[in-house]
Amino acid sequence: MEHRNGVQAKPDAALDGLVGPLATRITFDKDAIRETKRLVDVSSLPPDVEIAPKGDALLASLKRPAAQERIRKPNPLKVPVALAVR
Repeated sequence: MEHRNGVQAKPDAALDGLVGPLATRITFDKDAIRETKRLVDVSSLPPDVEIAPKGDALLASLKRPAAQERIRKPNPLKVPVALAVR
């Protein structure tokens, strides 16, 4: 099957045999990834002094009786709830 721009399209079943071997050949330099993530964090995260008060406010709101009641309600959707704030 060929598209008008000359790129060949493969059916889904044919991709399985191509994607697996390709994925095993691709490797990434872990140090480069780590440094890139650090640079993104530096440029996009607010300073720690701005994060702490927001985190404190979140934890305080989770301690409120209404929040605790909602946290303890049965979970019919089986969504993991790991909010045990003391």
